[in-house]
Amino acid sequence: MQGDIGVSKSTDKGATWQQLGIALNEDWHLSYPYVFEHDGQIYMMPEGSKRGDLRLYKAVNFPLQWKLEKVLIKKPLIDSFIVDYGGKYWLFGSDHSGFGTKKNGQLEIWYSKSPLGPWKPHKKNPIYNIDKSLGARNG
Repeated sequence: MQGDIGVSKSTDKGATWQQLGIALNEDWHLSYPYVFEHDGQIYMMPEGSKRGDLRLYKAVNFPLQWKLEKVLIKKPLIDSFIVDYGGKYWLFGSDHSGFGTKKNGQLEIWYSKSPLGPWKPHKKNPIYNIDKSLGARNG
């Protein structure tokens, strides 16, 4: 099953929802859309590990129109998110390149001066690689 990134709106604190449409549809499965604002622009970093990389999209007409801005990391990271801490941006994600193997789901951290990159891997990657069932979910 392939997932797309959809948009819904609630005006009653989540009791009911109105579907606005599909925001992003690619030829591979998409999920876990991490959306953030930087320098007045809105960006989305969805999980799309089937493609083999982590991509950044920029809103053209928020929330339903997006364009590919760049490939951030050439690895199939899942459930990725960014934290602004200590004067740097930290990107957390689980490496999914070894799905079904011992390497499956190891947590990696990357850092940058900007959430748009370029990203450098933490010298101690993988940060977490003990219980594979825990390493795959970072949120």
